[in-house]
Amino acid sequence: MSKQKGVELSAALLLGLLGLLVMVHGASAATSVVVSSTANGALTMLNLHVTPQRIVAGENVTMSFNMFNSYDSPLYDLSLQLTGDSRILNVSPTNNYIITAVGSGNYGGAGYDTVTYTVHIPASLQTGEYTFDVIATYRTNLPNNEGSVVAMSDMPVSIYVYGTPTVTASIASAMPQQLFPGGNQTLEIALQNTGTSTAKNVTAVFTGSGGLSIGGINRFFVGSIPAGSSVTEQLFVQAINDTTSGEVAIPVVLNYSSDYASNITSNGTIYVNVQSGPTFAIQNMSSNLNKGDSYDPVTYRIRNTGNGAATDISFSLVTNYPISPVDPNAFVSSLAPGQSANVTFYVSVDTHASPGSYPVTIYEQWKQPNAASSQLFSGSSSYYAQVGSAVGSAPSSANSGILTGMSGIIDVAAAIVVIALIALFAIRRRSRRQKQAAVGRRKQ
Repeated sequence: MSKQKGVELSAALLLGLLGLLVMVHGASAATSVVVSSTANGALTMLNLHVTPQRIVAGENVTMSFNMFNSYDSPLYDLSLQLTGDSRILNVSPTNNYIITAVGSGNYGGAGYDTVTYTVHIPASLQTGEYTFDVIATYRTNLPNNEGSVVAMSDMPVSIYVYGTPTVTASIASAMPQQLFPGGNQTLEIALQNTGTSTAKNVTAVFTGSGGLSIGGINRFFVGSIPAGSSVTEQLFVQAINDTTSGEVAIPVVLNYSSDYASNITSNGTIYVNVQSGPTFAIQNMSSNLNKGDSYDPVTYRIRNTGNGAATDISFSLVTNYPISPVDPNAFVSSLAPGQSANVTFYVSVDTHASPGSYPVTIYEQWKQPNAASSQLFSGSSSYYAQVGSAVGSAPSSANSGILTGMSGIIDVAAAIVVIALIALFAIRRRSRRQKQAAVGRRKQ
């Protein structure tokens, strides 16, 4: 509050006190009330303490002091009122102190009675010096019972307040404006200081979550941001294919310093709106591919596992040796969420191909009803193609090896049986001869 307002308030208080004194002493003709200029300023502050020593906007401040009466007579009916900046006192109204009497010298004698005011400094207060006035209104008696005088004292208290920086992050713009599952988006991020002092050494770190990943740089150092100013940075985000539609949060950690604090940390969040969209998954494959075939179909069953419809869908098959695409393109007019369709491609197989599973990739390109008519979307799915043996040919190398091994085992077993039969025949023949020789000897 300005000095002029303080004087006006003091005058009003003075007149009020004068009226009170007139009513109290009006019945006594021998007593008169006058305004004294010599008693003005009789009260001064002693032992002023302001805590905390470093005052930051948003905190509480306590001011305490004693008083000294330099007048040669006691002061009566003392009224103390704190005046000052309305932005502070509107949120911290203070009561008046009413003191019956203050003798000459230190208030309270050896007791050093203390007057205390506590006010709250709004967080929106700018950096700077602020002055409070403690207005004291009182009366004192004139010598020889000549009446009473009314006077006042103005005791100022000055404090220095440090403003607080407050850095926030928000999305200023996005390109493209809509983000779909499987798509990318470049965000223009505004880092704004909404506080009342400069934010220094500002760093912002963004973290992907909820199906959104950060591509490229996710940490930005922007130096200083004055109060009321902002800077912008570009953040590249990617939505994976199965990202849930709706608002997806991206956490951000903000670090900065100020004139009074070396490290201020705040956690924030920006929200990216992901539209609904289709995603494709291959459920199964059917084919009869054999080495040497030149125009064989291979069919994949593809399902829309997303949360949005796809229209004008083009599928393209990309293969590696020994499979070569002959007619690698297929078309489906539309697929609603949860709907499936069979997609057939035609391929050839090298004559020297070995039976087995070979990787393939199916690329998808489509439109969406919730996007611009000219906007195209794309994705890819990985699967395999199965190659068997050629019709009418010898078994595949793997099966042939197994059969060859079985044949060898059978041959060895047969040879063992033959050898065993020959040995058994020789033993029986030898035994028969021995019996015949023994019979001949008995006859002799």
